[in-house]
Amino acid sequence: MAREKVSYRNPLVSALLFTLLFFFVTNIFYWVFNKKFYLQDYHYFEWIEYVLGTVTTFVLVFIVEFVRNVMGRRGERVKAKGERDG
Repeated sequence: MAREKVSYRNPLVSALLFTLLFFFVTNIFYWVFNKKFYLQDYHYFEWIEYVLGTVTTFVLVFIVEFVRNVMGRRGERVKAKGERDG
């Protein structure tokens, strides 16, 4: 059964955690295939697509977590109102 109280994560913390995870995973795979980290030779601009992907991941995870928190809190209010009326 589901718990009565839902836990809410801070959207900013979730976005930072997922972004760091994405950054480390892409950097590790880049090292596996190229034997160097993509920020190692920063003047060749091989890292641009990975940094843009990291920023995009941050924004999207922040939006998803923010919407999830808002919908969960709205659902709790509707549920509480229904319990009072019924």
